[in-house]
Amino acid sequence: MFVASYFSDHALGYSPFSPHSQFADWDARREEVKEAFVISWDAYKKHAWGNDVFHPLAKTGRNMSPSGLGWIIVDSLDTMMLMNLTEPLSDARKWLHRSLTWDQDQDVNTFETTIRMLGGLLSAHYLSTQLPHAASKRDSVYLSKAIALADRLLVAFDSDSGIPYASVNIGKKKGIPSHADGGSSSTAEAATVQLEMKYLSHLTGNDVYWKKAEHVMKVLDDQKMEGGLLPIFVHPNHGRFTTREIRLGSRGDSYYEYLAKQYLQTGETIYRDMWEDVLDGIQKHLVTTTRNAALKYIAELPAGVGGALSPKMDHLVCFLPGTIAMGATEGRTLAQARRDPEWTPYHEDDVQLAIELMKTCWGMYAVTGTGLAPEIAWFNATEYDLQPNPGDRNQRSASSTLSKWHKDFIIKPLDAHNLQRPETVESLFMMYRVTGDSMYREWGWKIFQAFREHTMAPDGEGFTSLNDVRTVPPSTRDNMESFWLAETLKYLRPWDPPSEARGIFGGFLLAQTIRSAQETLPFPDYYVHSLQSTFIRQGSKDSRLVHHVERVADGRTFATRVVRTIQNDKPIFIAFISFQKCTTRKDPSNIFEYGMKMPSMNGKSPEDIEPGYKAIKSYMGIPPNIVEALPNPFDWRFLPYETTADPTRFESLSFVRAPKVSVDSQAVHLSALAYLTDIWTLSVPHMASNAEFGKMKGTPGMQITLNHSIVFHDPNAKVDEWMVCLRTTEWAGDGRVLITQRLWNAQNGTLLLSCTQEGLMRYARQPVKI
Repeated sequence: MFVASYFSDHALGYSPFSPHSQFADWDARREEVKEAFVISWDAYKKHAWGNDVFHPLAKTGRNMSPSGLGWIIVDSLDTMMLMNLTEPLSDARKWLHRSLTWDQDQDVNTFETTIRMLGGLLSAHYLSTQLPHAASKRDSVYLSKAIALADRLLVAFDSDSGIPYASVNIGKKKGIPSHADGGSSSTAEAATVQLEMKYLSHLTGNDVYWKKAEHVMKVLDDQKMEGGLLPIFVHPNHGRFTTREIRLGSRGDSYYEYLAKQYLQTGETIYRDMWEDVLDGIQKHLVTTTRNAALKYIAELPAGVGGALSPKMDHLVCFLPGTIAMGATEGRTLAQARRDPEWTPYHEDDVQLAIELMKTCWGMYAVTGTGLAPEIAWFNATEYDLQPNPGDRNQRSASSTLSKWHKDFIIKPLDAHNLQRPETVESLFMMYRVTGDSMYREWGWKIFQAFREHTMAPDGEGFTSLNDVRTVPPSTRDNMESFWLAETLKYLRPWDPPSEARGIFGGFLLAQTIRSAQETLPFPDYYVHSLQSTFIRQGSKDSRLVHHVERVADGRTFATRVVRTIQNDKPIFIAFISFQKCTTRKDPSNIFEYGMKMPSMNGKSPEDIEPGYKAIKSYMGIPPNIVEALPNPFDWRFLPYETTADPTRFESLSFVRAPKVSVDSQAVHLSALAYLTDIWTLSVPHMASNAEFGKMKGTPGMQITLNHSIVFHDPNAKVDEWMVCLRTTEWAGDGRVLITQRLWNAQNGTLLLSCTQEGLMRYARQPVKI
């Protein structure tokens, strides 16, 4: 008989037993980033309104053209829309309408003007059609300004080869070759205008923008460079490269970024093929590792393919991890992409490379005194790791010891400045959207905290670039880059979890179904004594959950409920839950009574062990200080573990407890225990096999809980008292694993619960490369 439905909107992030303050308040953090934008904007408006450049310490601004191009204003439009800053947006729109003109005798960089000004206007136009608060449906100011600017930029393509000139005089409508590098344009500048031009053709129906931009790609691709790796300068006169130097930093970076994004934008398979060729070339010729920690990084080839590597990586290269992840999954979450029949082990390899490179980019921040990255990092590398022929130089696994990281990063005085660049935080944003791993969101938050601590003007009016990130307090540069507002703060704004990246935490469903069933009991003196559950399909945090509770039986001693959790009219979880009436009556003559003895903790108490996930996370190659930043409602104290040749002999031992529970409710404590039983349980087979990710059979391709069963032994268990947790794995086969766990009260040794979990775990096969 159906008896009740219960609704739940908090499918991620909140435990069923502790107040929300026990968790990172991402809404509050989002507001703090928004406040940093407002502080920056208000300072700019007060001291340099309409200017292209702002010096927040001197409180002055200047223009790069006779009457200014509103460089900062235009570049920041979409961020204001996303942050719902209606008043600043209104001021910006009025300035565009009344003051911005392209009729100025001024040379502008083709690339910078395209990505910042044209891109800013097109982004604003798009968002104004999607966000009701951003503009009325009849508002055409952004698109009309974009068309007028693009028509002036088109003259850059009037070279003999079609490769755009480095600059354009927007007033005279004349393309201008670079005054340096023999008149060559950089490859990045020539091939980083395509997204904007193609989108404008889509909006207007005028294909001239598309054709001009597409021709550039044909000229570059026709030269068939090895591994798809292009030298960093190409001449507009003849369209040939004028150097052999290859790098993914300055002058080369965004060519590669736009390859992947052009495929995502247009769906044209030629760009997917070009991107895949490039990834093969990068892994073959540019990826290497550091001497001490074996961190993967992207080196440079000063003499081209076949020459020795230079152990130098610009911060600009940190666009790559996020781009690789987005390219591998084609803009989907990793969970969605892995369900695609066309998903291959090669895609898994790409994602793993993205994870490793993201770690290195984070390291550029983690090893400095300010917690902010330098413009350029050099790496401690062996001659072997810099050889022209790659061999197996990039096969080692990264160390998790932060002290080793410090030994591998070399920051030279002339490279130590920080320009508020967005590449790393953009990649963190993408990695989080793809994987759903909250670690990336935490890293982004730490970067924001470092910016706030070390780059805010002393009077609180604005944020500035730095001269040296190594020292505290740092030397300041007194300049606010437009991309600080347009990109960096936009990507630092804490993000909502991707819909299907991690789905709904299983422990949440366990706890919520117990509490829902408890509400239907006729008497309050029943406690949950067992739960058998099956996870049917992955849920989404974006949709409401409905727990349908069916009364199966209400006896004098026992009661049984079936709870079906429904989302979007489909069942995602089912639990059979039994309750027993509390009683003090005990006749030793006719009952069995015993309990498994608590294991020895080697004389250790919780206070003797450092808190955190180190014992679990160390095998993933993540530094301990980052591990401690991961939000978690429980206090774990892991004993060091040893692996054996037989995984079934492995034991994971830890102390664990929850923060103090403010409600002294038996039902709350038992629900919280159920929540605990699903935390990191599927990590046990990894540890039992002594597997660093990517070293045992390959990268784990799938980890899903199938069935979860709990038997509660003590109705008076307290989740906020120290407990001993023992986890083992008894069997693995057919892609499934079985894990058993038990919890004891650490003070009196009482066995509190027993639990078994069956999971689906598979490793992506290593590809056989010919």
